[in-house]
Amino acid sequence: MQAEDVPMEAAAPTQGDPQAPAGPVEEMPFTEGQMATTLQVLDVLAKRKGLLEQRNMRDLRKKLAPVSEYLEGRKFGGVGRKKYLEDKAIREEKRARHNQRKMHDKRHINSSALRRERIAKLESLLQQGKDNALPMIADGVAEPELQKLCTSDVEQARDVQAAVDKKEASALLGFRSCYTCKSRFEKIHHFYDQLCPRCAELNFTKRFQSADLRGKVALITGSRVKIGFQAAVKLLLAGAAVIATTRFPKDAAERFARHPEYETFKDRLQIFGIDFRDLVHLEQFCDFVISRYSRLDMIVHNACQTVRRPPTYYKPLVEKESKSLEDSTKDVQLLMNHQQEFESHVKSLSLPASSETKAVNATGSVVMSSALKSQVPLIAGEDHPDDHAEAFPEGLVDVNGQQVDLRSRNSWLLRIGEVATPEVAEVFAINTLAPFIMNNRLVPLLEKSGSTEKKFIVNVSAMEGKFYRYKTPNHPHTNMAKAALNMMTRTCAEDLSKRRIYMNSVDTGWINDENPLAKAHAHAQAANFQTPIDEIDAAARVLDPIFVGYNSDEVLFGKFLKDFHETECREDPMKVDTRVDNKKYGLAPESKVWCAVHPVLRHKLTKLRDERTDSRVFRHLLREVTFYLGYDATDNLETVPKKIKTPKGDHQGAELSTSVALVPILRAGLGMVEPMLDVLPNATVHHIGMYRNKQSLLPVQYYNKLPKECNADVAIILEPVIATAGTILATLAVLKTWGVEKIKIVSTIASKQGLQEVCAKNPNVEIFLAAIDDDLSEDGYILPGLGDAGDREFQTGAQLEKIESAHKKQKLCIKTMTKEIATPPLLTTRSKDPLDSSWRKHMSDGQWVPDVSVDTCMLCRAEFGFWVRRHHCRRCGAVVCDGCSGSRTKFIYKEVNPNKLAEEDCRVCDACIRVIDEKLALGVSRRFGKGMAAALASEDADNQQDHAAALAPDKGGNRTPAGRKVGKKRPKKTAAAVRESRLLLIKQQQNAEILTPMEERQPQQLEPLLDVDVLDTESAQHDGTSATDDDNASMDARASRLVISTSNRVPGSKLRTPSKVSRIPTPGRRNSAAPASPNAKLSSTSSRLGMAARTTPRALEKKVQRVGTASDFGPRSMTEDGTVKRPSALETRRAYSAS
Repeated sequence: MQAEDVPMEAAAPTQGDPQAPAGPVEEMPFTEGQMATTLQVLDVLAKRKGLLEQRNMRDLRKKLAPVSEYLEGRKFGGVGRKKYLEDKAIREEKRARHNQRKMHDKRHINSSALRRERIAKLESLLQQGKDNALPMIADGVAEPELQKLCTSDVEQARDVQAAVDKKEASALLGFRSCYTCKSRFEKIHHFYDQLCPRCAELNFTKRFQSADLRGKVALITGSRVKIGFQAAVKLLLAGAAVIATTRFPKDAAERFARHPEYETFKDRLQIFGIDFRDLVHLEQFCDFVISRYSRLDMIVHNACQTVRRPPTYYKPLVEKESKSLEDSTKDVQLLMNHQQEFESHVKSLSLPASSETKAVNATGSVVMSSALKSQVPLIAGEDHPDDHAEAFPEGLVDVNGQQVDLRSRNSWLLRIGEVATPEVAEVFAINTLAPFIMNNRLVPLLEKSGSTEKKFIVNVSAMEGKFYRYKTPNHPHTNMAKAALNMMTRTCAEDLSKRRIYMNSVDTGWINDENPLAKAHAHAQAANFQTPIDEIDAAARVLDPIFVGYNSDEVLFGKFLKDFHETECREDPMKVDTRVDNKKYGLAPESKVWCAVHPVLRHKLTKLRDERTDSRVFRHLLREVTFYLGYDATDNLETVPKKIKTPKGDHQGAELSTSVALVPILRAGLGMVEPMLDVLPNATVHHIGMYRNKQSLLPVQYYNKLPKECNADVAIILEPVIATAGTILATLAVLKTWGVEKIKIVSTIASKQGLQEVCAKNPNVEIFLAAIDDDLSEDGYILPGLGDAGDREFQTGAQLEKIESAHKKQKLCIKTMTKEIATPPLLTTRSKDPLDSSWRKHMSDGQWVPDVSVDTCMLCRAEFGFWVRRHHCRRCGAVVCDGCSGSRTKFIYKEVNPNKLAEEDCRVCDACIRVIDEKLALGVSRRFGKGMAAALASEDADNQQDHAAALAPDKGGNRTPAGRKVGKKRPKKTAAAVRESRLLLIKQQQNAEILTPMEERQPQQLEPLLDVDVLDTESAQHDGTSATDDDNASMDARASRLVISTSNRVPGSKLRTPSKVSRIPTPGRRNSAAPASPNAKLSSTSSRLGMAARTTPRALEKKVQRVGTASDFGPRSMTEDGTVKRPSALETRRAYSAS
């Protein structure tokens, strides 16, 4: 066959190829004979690869190349052989590194004391057993070293345990999630491997917690094994007398007798055999306790049934309990001494039975041992389909000394429709009815202990009984029983607390895997899993409210405690009232949303929404609203007792124990940080940068500086507005990944749609709001809402345009802050002096009475509040804020009332400051002792004269708003010296060559006056006057100052240079520093001074002229066009030196 007869690239795959593509089979373009010949050729070439290297095989090699590429692609997943091998090597390397890290972490994890002791106990048990192939798991108690100690010495026990376990945390290569707080950690505690260092240290401390219970009597149920046994031991080691109940009292007595500290508590322990399914027998037991014991201080309801076992499981125990008490050891007889009295008490109530040897009591209950009674079926003929001897190997026990259960299915996996009715009745009788009956009957005995002593009831429950927790469909009957037990705590605790009986429910934590043994063993082997805590830790949780109550003044009642913390706090009345109706807003039933209804907050929120509110006021209002919501959001933070010393004695107070992290979402959330820090000064602040894409409305994260390890118990997200909720959901995802367990949101306004999104995906997040709006705009803004919070906070973007538009509607100009703009908008008269306006009111005997009805500043419209203080102008009575007022000295009081407060400073509004400064610039002075009012009265007479000079401050000295003097005191002059200086001044002015006037200049006679300095006032830029607009007027002002300050200076007097610095009040900036010779205000009547001042008509119209600095003094010359030519620097220095 020749190669061109059958083109290889046209050949289709055979029908028998398992990797052939699906679809209709194409007809073969060659015969079977040709196919067989081709296969023979390929077989020969495969055996003799050298043939392909020959030259005459070139065409064959070209034809085989596409086929080879196709086959190689199919074999290596569409990539080349080289790429496939490289990727395979990378995968194997990653797998090897992962296994290496896993083995490293496993060694450190297994080195923790809890795991180490459990593994050692399991290995010892397997070595003793007959069949090591049976599945077993490592759980149980880990305390071999502590058994050698007297554990009543808590500090010694902790020190020894820490030394034994080498209390150095081991670092992992990967992260683990904490069983308690769910945070991620990488350092393993010396004792616990599934708890973060903080939670592990708390558990380790509580593990050895105790109290002085000498003289106390405790009743504990279900005390034979596990939690009940360890709790009873803790109470006995604390000094209490313990009444223990169990279905198998002899086995329990043997276990207590084997305890290392048995000799210390054997006289304080009594064990009773009670089957809680027999409610009549339980009533008799309560009667016996009331009659036999004089007091009872605490009840611990530990007995419960989670997994129902068939009779075969209990066969060894029943055989042991069937023996007579006389045949038991002395220790068993000692611990069951009161049990014999109880049996005699029950027999005394019994009637002769019609059957063989058994007796029936007056109520019809059969008198028999509790062990035998526990195996009697509730329903006659009840069948146990899983009761097989193979499932319970005889003599094989687990690490807790209990019979091994090898069944493949148990009560833990049952769902509704699979639970037998007798099992449901047993669960409710043991888990719910028995605790209720005992509490109901024994409360009088608890009260008998004394009205001043504390008594405790602990109902051992589980989180499965909480409504809001996620539930699997398994074991619904046990969840129902625990829910009923929790409701007894919630209903009765508050009433019992009034009698000093404190009832709580406690979750013990995860100490056993209740799945069938085969399933639990497979999971333990595959994941190297052990339960995070043991029975001693669980017992510490059960007894924690008792020990804390006796060791401190803090007592808990009506709480559900898990991992030593409250999981459900009682709502205070205000919070219950402000919680929103989830159904009304379409929220999930378990949503936690609070919306404040306080009238003051609603008032603040209205101001916050107003589009006329500027950025400064907006920020103040946002702080106040956040401050209120912050208190509401932190009302359930946990505290710990703290003893302090007051000036009068000791006090037991409280301090926050919860670590809080504030998470503001940049940038709008920045305005909420400061008030939250006022509420929580020790909180940490972690910023997350998010912005919303304007087109897609999706959140985009651009900044995240969360630390590697989560160290916060509660995170509070700060976001002013929740609109589409995209940003909030993204932030929640970031925080959950970080590992924080509890998250709260503080926001001012939220949309209905946004709340629905948040609550649907995060029902456990608490949200605190000031208002809820219904609608959203197309661009994702809340309607009506408050706009873009970030723009309004920082006056950026479209917010500036909105403010300008709103102010234009009110005919207000906000482009530049000038004195004209600062003029009060409420003036109703044409006068610029507020004394002539409608503000002049509330005056009594010359003193202004505060007008508290005004809630906004009369100048800038800022709303008065915590950060914006209210001031009253002592001149006109206006109500203004800090930024629109300043201090002025005593002459203002003389103007209003010359006889009162003549020597004190006062607060004056900016409008009055402007009027006062203008009048001072016009020459109005109080130099002659007439006071300001007298000086104002003589203003018209002064203006009729041919001069008006700006006088310097008087001998008392003028003061700036900050209280700094502008000038120094001057010595008094005699009348002759005054007359001489004035005549000399007139002569020098008439002979001054440096200011040669125009032809029409006529000398003006001056009234004799004192040495004069120009007063320093505000800058010309605040008057709207620029240097280019009135250059001629500026030169005239400089010339006038030159004559007054230099050429006409009285000989022997001190020259006043313009180098001093004063503080000048400005409308937008109080107490700003400015040079003492900036722009002084001179009246247009400066030409009357006879100083050869050249002025233009425009300069005559202005009251404020620009005055030069020291370098401006010097000779001027007039050009042909009538303008003033500025002298050079050299000429200025020469003229200044000559003067």
